[in-house]
Amino acid sequence: MTNPLIASAAFNFEITIDGLNLGAISEVSEFKMELETKPLATKIGRQLVITHQVTGVKPAAEITITRPLQNLDLFNWYSSCLASGPSAAYKHGSLKYHDAGYTKVIAEWTFANSYPKSYAQTGAKVESGGHTMEKITIVFMDLTVVGG
Repeated sequence: MTNPLIASAAFNFEITIDGLNLGAISEVSEFKMELETKPLATKIGRQLVITHQVTGVKPAAEITITRPLQNLDLFNWYSSCLASGPSAAYKHGSLKYHDAGYTKVIAEWTFANSYPKSYAQTGAKVESGGHTMEKITIVFMDLTVVGG
């Protein structure tokens, strides 16, 4: 039997965390990663100074996902992070973007050393099919584009 949430064109994203498929996602925030650079001046001779931009420490990035509440897996991950701290709750995962028919993966991203930064549940909304929605912000240290 086809899952009506997955079959809906509104849920083209799928998330997997530590090998556990957590189902369809209705909304994904932008991925934003920035590379910090710092100026480094090098003096050549008595008067010539050349300034180079060198990379600093790669900062963490984050993504926020929204999905219908299907189980408590994301909440439990957030709770374990609260209890033990972010580094104890690090997980790896992937995010896949499917075509409207859910037959082809258009793009896939994997993230590593991630932990939940915030978690929220909403009340049921008519436009979301009457489902209670959950929203989680995931901080990750590394992102790889697998396909697309």
